[in-house]
Amino acid sequence: MKKIVHLCTPVMSRATTRFGALCLLLLAISARPLSAQAIIAAAAVTGSVDDPSGAAIDGAQLSATNLETAQRWTTASGPDGRFRFMSLPPGDYRVEAVHDGFQAQTARVTLTAGRALDVPLHLKVAGLSESVSVRADLHVVDVARTQAAESVSPAEIAGLPLNGRNYLDLALLAPGASRTNTRSTERYSETSAVPGTGLSINGQRNLSNTFLVDGLSANDDAAGLSGVHLSEEVIREFQVVNAGGLAEFGRAGSGAVSVVTQSGSEHLHGRSYWYGRHGRLDARNPLATRKDPLSQSQYGLTLGGPLPIARSFAFGNLEQMRQQRRGLVTIAGEAIAAIDTALDRFGYRGPRPQSGDYPTGDDTTNVFVKLDHQRAGGARLTGRYTLYSLSSANARGAGGLNDASRGTALENRDQSWSAALVVPLSSRLLNEARAQVMRGRLAAPPNDLVGPAVNISGVASLGMATSSPTARDADVYQVADSVSWQRGSHLVKGGVDALWNRVTIAFPGALRGAYTFSSLANLAVGRYISYQQAFGSASQFQSNPNLGLFAQDEWRLRRDLTVNAGVRYDRQRLPKPIDADTGDLSPRLGVAWAPGSR
Repeated sequence: MKKIVHLCTPVMSRATTRFGALCLLLLAISARPLSAQAIIAAAAVTGSVDDPSGAAIDGAQLSATNLETAQRWTTASGPDGRFRFMSLPPGDYRVEAVHDGFQAQTARVTLTAGRALDVPLHLKVAGLSESVSVRADLHVVDVARTQAAESVSPAEIAGLPLNGRNYLDLALLAPGASRTNTRSTERYSETSAVPGTGLSINGQRNLSNTFLVDGLSANDDAAGLSGVHLSEEVIREFQVVNAGGLAEFGRAGSGAVSVVTQSGSEHLHGRSYWYGRHGRLDARNPLATRKDPLSQSQYGLTLGGPLPIARSFAFGNLEQMRQQRRGLVTIAGEAIAAIDTALDRFGYRGPRPQSGDYPTGDDTTNVFVKLDHQRAGGARLTGRYTLYSLSSANARGAGGLNDASRGTALENRDQSWSAALVVPLSSRLLNEARAQVMRGRLAAPPNDLVGPAVNISGVASLGMATSSPTARDADVYQVADSVSWQRGSHLVKGGVDALWNRVTIAFPGALRGAYTFSSLANLAVGRYISYQQAFGSASQFQSNPNLGLFAQDEWRLRRDLTVNAGVRYDRQRLPKPIDADTGDLSPRLGVAWAPGSR
């Protein structure tokens, strides 16, 4: 096992200059079989071309061909023999080097998201033929990257069993990742309806993480979760970065979860599937008095392949889940009789409490469509659409001493549109532009539309939920552009990232009123201990523009030594009277060294 030395600042966006300078002095030495990778939606191939004597070959023509799509990229080696293919989609590639007077040399490599693989090519004189096969998984340490990360391969994604097929559970495979609220998987209606618990990376708060899908933000800032729910079928690469983020990425003080989605290939392919679960096959919880009924079906279809337009590909997925289960209300029968008598006396118009089972469940639909097109000259255009919808009866609030009338339903519809354009301006200059629009509409209507709410301490709660009807409309707009320039052993990159987050939340507090009684006896005579009712508008609007600027330099001193230095500035506008900090300057420095790998 080789050793790699990291000198880096953590992934962060709100750091003072003093704190950032202090972090530059931290040195960590680790021996670990993880490759160091960046949080990007693409990969890179670097390397050198030399002759049999070891002298660098200037002007060698190189090509990288994707074996799945037949897409081809070209470049040339520099005076020092070095070359780099920047921003390649993950996949299997054939890299070839050609020069007059020498035999062509090829290498086959497998690229994963965020990895920069070093491929040395040694050309033989004309007349000698040799082919070299290079496997990416043979490189224990990726010395072209200074970040510590854990990736989950496509084979692992396909082979790992996930209950409910929630791709966010894959993050728990990374060292230092754990759940934050293990006792509950409830979907909070004032935030995203995406299922899952909070994720802590290296012991930090779940609100300090960032989520990326194809290099674009996928955050639900109110929940500290991903605001985009994807089928497991559309995940090609999954990565958790827990240390040493580049200046290119910010808005996170802890870690980052990056996802690269599937694309179509040169061959038509598809898959249908069905996963089922039934309560009859489940064991009873030893601490429970009964086994709750459950019926769950999850099924879908994927299809990908070429389009009639040359060098164009499509990939799509449709997945649905139908889950039916039951909850239990445990209000005592004697209490129900006393409550009914009192409510009749007061002329209460709402529903009466009932004990026993009540139905609940989730109906979800996922739609994913992705189009890829490569233009002549290597420019690559990608468009993506996602839809996640959820309909859930009695999603929260009911159960135990809470009557079903106290519960709420949940209706959610999240959509996103994104586009990316990668243009090689020259063999040494690359421009990457990305944009997206995310729109989320969520409502949690109450089961009881009459009200008011009635709470009897330690006995029962019924009537209209005090926090309903809750609703949230969230719109996110993001535009990002970056330019990469290779000059000798340096890769210089700079860019801008602008994001606007517009949210309207309706979160009322007992619009129809809420009575609280200390006992059944006090309910019988109408003696309540508190009464709550909200007046006026229950909606609030917030617009939260974010602007990020960065510059960084990846310097390859030797084949076994890389230094990465950069700086990032973030500016966030907050609503008054909150004063936003304007000193969010975050310097970054990283060193990757693999002794003995030269």
